[in-house]
Amino acid sequence: MASHMLKEKQFLFFLLTTEPKQSYALLSTLTSSQALSLQEICFNLVNNTFPLTNKEIKQLTPYKAIITRISKSSVQQKKRFIKSKKLKVYKILKIIKERITSIIS
Repeated sequence: MASHMLKEKQFLFFLLTTEPKQSYALLSTLTSSQALSLQEICFNLVNNTFPLTNKEIKQLTPYKAIITRISKSSVQQKKRFIKSKKLKVYKILKIIKERITSIIS
């Protein structure tokens, strides 16, 4: 479930703990492996692998199309799309921060 997430543990940790501008910079310089870790997170959200609270589900609802697109696209498309939607990807990650940190720690 978390193979790419564990490989990119350091990247995800920095992404979740830095200021928004620093996170945007990290998202702007994504590698293929980092994009795959974000895809894995979105794939797990789409398939209900992460146990989410009702509040988290409600907060993620406006980002459903973005989460679905990231979970299904190819690596190059995914990298371009994530870079173009940095703010929204950052907000998605902040909503599920506790879930991700529990998996990668």
